[in-house]
Amino acid sequence: MNSSAELINIIKMFAKKRIAVIGDLMLDSYVYGAINRLNPESAAPLITLTNENQDFRLGGAGNTAMNALALGAKVDLYGVIGKDFRGRKIEKICKKTGINLTKLYEGQTIEKKRLIEIAHGHYLMRVDSGETNLRVISQESEEFFIKNLTQKLNFYDGIILSDYNKRLFKGKFGQKIIDLSNLHRKITVVDPKPINAERFLKASLVRPNLSEAKEIVGKKDIPLVSLAKELKKKMQSNSIVITLGSKGLVSYDNKFFHFPANVREVSDVSGAGDTLGVTLLLSLISGANLVQSAKIANFAAGIVVEKQGTSTLTTEELINRIKFENITWKQ
Repeated sequence: MNSSAELINIIKMFAKKRIAVIGDLMLDSYVYGAINRLNPESAAPLITLTNENQDFRLGGAGNTAMNALALGAKVDLYGVIGKDFRGRKIEKICKKTGINLTKLYEGQTIEKKRLIEIAHGHYLMRVDSGETNLRVISQESEEFFIKNLTQKLNFYDGIILSDYNKRLFKGKFGQKIIDLSNLHRKITVVDPKPINAERFLKASLVRPNLSEAKEIVGKKDIPLVSLAKELKKKMQSNSIVITLGSKGLVSYDNKFFHFPANVREVSDVSGAGDTLGVTLLLSLISGANLVQSAKIANFAAGIVVEKQGTSTLTTEELINRIKFENITWKQ
C-alpha cells in the first residue's frame, strides 16, 4: 500500500537534494493592461499599458529551475543566452533567487511576451522574439558545458534535460550528457521534442505528452499500454510517463498505471510540463518508486495549472493538497 504519509515523507526530502537543469533558456514576460475602448484606428481593442505592469520570469529550462528551487532543492542551471537586455534579466533573476547559472553568450535571448487583460486576467496574445537564425551550439560550447558539468557531477543527485528544440539539443549534446550521467549512475529525466527524441537514448525517465509520444513511436492510433511499451523500447529508458492533458497521466516501467488529473480549475497550462518533470526527478532521487513519483508529480502539475502564467509551487502547497485528498491506493 502507498499512503499520503509516505508521499509527504518523500516530498520532505526534496530540500536535501541538488540537481542540474540543462536546456533552452528563455525569458517569460507578462505585460498587463486595461481595455477601455475600441481602437479608433481599427476594429480592435485599445489596451493601455504602464511600465509598472510588467513581470519578468525565467522561462524554458529556467522555469524548470525555478520549480526545483520553489520545492526546496538546490539548483545549477546550464544554458545559452544573448548579451542583451533579456539576457541580463535572466542573469539578474538567477542571482536574486540563488540559482547558480552556468551560461554561454550566443545570439539573442529568446523571449515569450504575453499580454494579459488586467481586470479579468484574460490572456490576449503572445509575442515571441529572439528566435531568428537559431543555430545548434558549437562543439566548443558543448565541451565547455560538459567540462563544467563533469567537475560538479558528484555533487548532483539528478539531472533534468529541458528540450524546447531551440539551441542545445539539436546535435549530440543531449546524448553526451545522458551517457556521462549513466556512467556516474545519476538519474536523468528528459522531455524530448519528437524531432530530437533519438538524441536522448537511455535516459532514466522519458516524459512526453500524448501527441509527442505517438509521434516518437510513429503511430497515431495505438492503445495507451502499447504506446508506453513501444516508447520505452524505442527510447531504451528505464521508465516512461506520458501526460494526457485533462485525463491525467500514465506511467510505465514494465507495470502500467493511469492517474486521473488532480485539477480543481484550470487557469493556465503553460509551464505545467516543467513542474511535472522536476517533481518526477526530485521524487525519484528522494527514494520514491515510479508510481509514487508519478502520483506526486500529478498533484504538482494540477496545482500549477490553477495558477496564471509560468508558475511554481511550494512543498507546503503540495503537501496540503495531498493531505486534503487523503490518498490510499494499491500497487
